[in-house]
Amino acid sequence: MTNNPSGKLKILVLATMIYPDYFGGAAKVAFEQALQLQNLGHEVTIVTLKKHHYFAKEEKIYGLRFLRYDNPLMRRIFGKSITAGHSLKKYLNSLKNKFDVIISHYPHDSRVIFRSKYKNVPLLYTFHAPSKKELAIQKLNFEHRHWWGRFFHNAFVNWTHRCENYSLAHASQIAVMSHFMKTELFTTHENIDKNKIHVLSSGIDINAFKPATDEQRIALRKELGFKDDELIFLTVRRLAERMGVENLVSASTYLTKKHPFIRVKIIGDGLLRQALQKQIKELHLENFVELLGQIEQKKLLKYYQAADCFILPTKLLEGLGIATLEALATGLPVLGTPAGATPEILENINSKMIFHSTRPEHIALGMEWFIEEGKKLNLSKQCRTYVETNHNWKNIINDLEKLLYQIKK
Repeated sequence: MTNNPSGKLKILVLATMIYPDYFGGAAKVAFEQALQLQNLGHEVTIVTLKKHHYFAKEEKIYGLRFLRYDNPLMRRIFGKSITAGHSLKKYLNSLKNKFDVIISHYPHDSRVIFRSKYKNVPLLYTFHAPSKKELAIQKLNFEHRHWWGRFFHNAFVNWTHRCENYSLAHASQIAVMSHFMKTELFTTHENIDKNKIHVLSSGIDINAFKPATDEQRIALRKELGFKDDELIFLTVRRLAERMGVENLVSASTYLTKKHPFIRVKIIGDGLLRQALQKQIKELHLENFVELLGQIEQKKLLKYYQAADCFILPTKLLEGLGIATLEALATGLPVLGTPAGATPEILENINSKMIFHSTRPEHIALGMEWFIEEGKKLNLSKQCRTYVETNHNWKNIINDLEKLLYQIKK
């Protein structure tokens, strides 16, 4: 540990994937937490896996010090997932820095910490989702191409679960972002001390994600190519199995004949992109549903501000839903499935915004409720007020700071 007379902490944030190198909810949470802690005056260093060979080994982003580790030779031979731990341990042991506390976001990273020279530094482990459940419903790239893919996938899932259990057991304290995820932790890791688990939700930059004025919204819709009579449903999802995007596509078939003015815009990328393109074509939805791919943050904000309604079609394990909070912060009403923590958010605004199930027909019923009734309600103001009250970073980061000081002692 350091002896810092200013009382400010030297914090190591360890995240295999972190924004802006990677997109996704956990990656954004890791970055925003680090940025907010830095804004409080703490010295924050981020260690992350180098995504591309042309990324800098060290740089500052918004004042945050990014250190990227890699082992190109071993990665080419054995793959990134297998060799990341070996590369990280070697990298950590080469650092000269001293830290007061560590915040870790992924199980493999945390396990490595306890085998490195930083093993005695207090660690806060952020439990985003139970890895065994999450990985079990994902498809690894090579699973479809090699006969041994299923065997490797199962072995990887079990190994990751063991890493996660080890990390949770050895962490000084544990943070979860919702009561739903706290329950998931209890059911998947029964041996963990419940007294060291804390519900620390995620915040949103309410100054960056804010509603557009009526004039701005008209201009944005024109810029994005939306027609005046179109009703835009938006979703922002990684195109993966548990995200339920295919159910949103199927739900659209129930609505297009009665409501030909609806449009569904899907932002995000992933392994299911080709399958979704095929589904859209087979269902003759080319004029109604559009895959927009990954887009930059500034343009994403424009879509939030210009759309009419956000859809969260998740099937499983919605730990909180960062995209949900971003949409609500811009005043965009959100309709979501009852999967995971989504009801914890939406029931505070209007319970009718929660679908009855994850099935396409129930998603369609919810969308029709919005078309015929929901859009007439003053949901936009309620959505913004909810986020300002419950997910303002100022309050959340203060709670996190108190916890970090607590585990330093």
